[in-house]
Amino acid sequence: MQDSYFFAVMDKMETATLQEWLRNAQVELPNAKGSKRTLLLEGIRCSAYVLLTRFREWKQTLGI
Repeated sequence: MQDSYFFAVMDKMETATLQEWLRNAQVELPNAKGSKRTLLLEGIRCSAYVLLTRFREWKQTLGI
């Protein structure tokens, strides 16, 4: 996922901001067409990957 267009930016975003971006992108996706839809899909994939990675790291710090 690190080769994603969005990864460098999203990896530096605070978690709350990233969650808000993901929520907004998911709301816009059903009505998006063409290149906007493609960019939203890529951004959704990347933000979900970053959030999942952070969650797994957090779990490891708790020893779960």
